[in-house]
Amino acid sequence: MAYAVVDIETNGAAPGAGTVTELAVCITDGNKLLDRMEWLIRPDGEISPFVQRLTGIRNEDVEDAPSFRELAPEIAARLEGHVFVAHNVAFDQTYLQREFEACGEGYKGLWKEGRLCTVQLARKVWPGQSSYSLGNICAALGIAVEHRHRAGGDAEAALNLLHRAAELKGAAFLESMVKRRAVL
Repeated sequence: MAYAVVDIETNGAAPGAGTVTELAVCITDGNKLLDRMEWLIRPDGEISPFVQRLTGIRNEDVEDAPSFRELAPEIAARLEGHVFVAHNVAFDQTYLQREFEACGEGYKGLWKEGRLCTVQLARKVWPGQSSYSLGNICAALGIAVEHRHRAGGDAEAALNLLHRAAELKGAAFLESMVKRRAVL
């Protein structure tokens, strides 16, 4: 089974009103990193001051970046045929689904391989932790996180959680955690 471990950063508004400003995708077979890509994306609106402080992504950083619409074919090609994985998968998938919907019908079926939430995975593999936020669960497990609150750093942290779980529980366990839904 192949997985696309994803993280996004947004301009701070709610999904639907807000848009993606940064996206990272790490492709893995569950044991090793096979491919990695990261994009800065020009959002439809301004990045909130709070998000600028949190991520370090400023409006000036994305003003000349391609829009999601321009990158959609490349992003879809990376995601297609892979289980969609993210830490709090519903958040990332909701934003991306809305972005793809705005690009048209050509992206239907993108999520057919299913999805896997590393928060839920961590709760099953490491029960009893005081927190399952990405930073806290990684710290508890001794997983280094570089560039926290940036798409690339957070995607790699979620990737390392997935790999650690696969080492402990095996590929069949990961496959049993994949949720298949008819989405988009």
